[in-house]
Amino acid sequence: MGSDRMKKKREKNHEWMRLLMEDIMRLSREKDSPLSVEDVMEDSSVDRQEVKEAIERLEKRGLAKFERGHLALTEQGEKVADVIYNYHRVIEEVLGHEVAHALEHFSEAAEKIKILGEKAKPLEKFRENERGVVAYFEIGNPKVISKLLGIGLSPGVSFRVIKYRKDGFVLEVGGRLVVLGRELGKGIAGVSMS
Repeated sequence: MGSDRMKKKREKNHEWMRLLMEDIMRLSREKDSPLSVEDVMEDSSVDRQEVKEAIERLEKRGLAKFERGHLALTEQGEKVADVIYNYHRVIEEVLGHEVAHALEHFSEAAEKIKILGEKAKPLEKFRENERGVVAYFEIGNPKVISKLLGIGLSPGVSFRVIKYRKDGFVLEVGGRLVVLGRELGKGIAGVSMS
């Protein structure tokens, strides 16, 4: 029994650190300059020790460096931060800042974020039966973004191109088939998983 409780506690701590690391990277991208521990403490309402632990984890993963009291993202860290920030921005445009800050962590993006730093390509460049992960949207219309989110298509979500049609694509997203117009496919970028 005790080992199960300890395991759950470790899992909760791991999840909490993952969320805090994402917040730090998002904040770094928003601020567009090196962050202090105090910047993160204020933005995320956490204590100094938690911030330091998250920064250490970011450093171990090669995503950031902490020097002279400030955190700066590495090149790989900037790529990952861009994905997190773009996802946050899309949700924020549709639902507002507070909701975006809460919802951004419920995506599959966290588990796949490392691969999203690779070069993404437009959906129209994927082959039939090719699997991918949505990296970002280049769509200016919040209503269209809202519809994409409503069908489960958001940054970090896995998909598979089932078939090309004259007018668009048939995708499998979360076990469901989704049809998207060809023009819309140009505004969705993904990273191949095949």
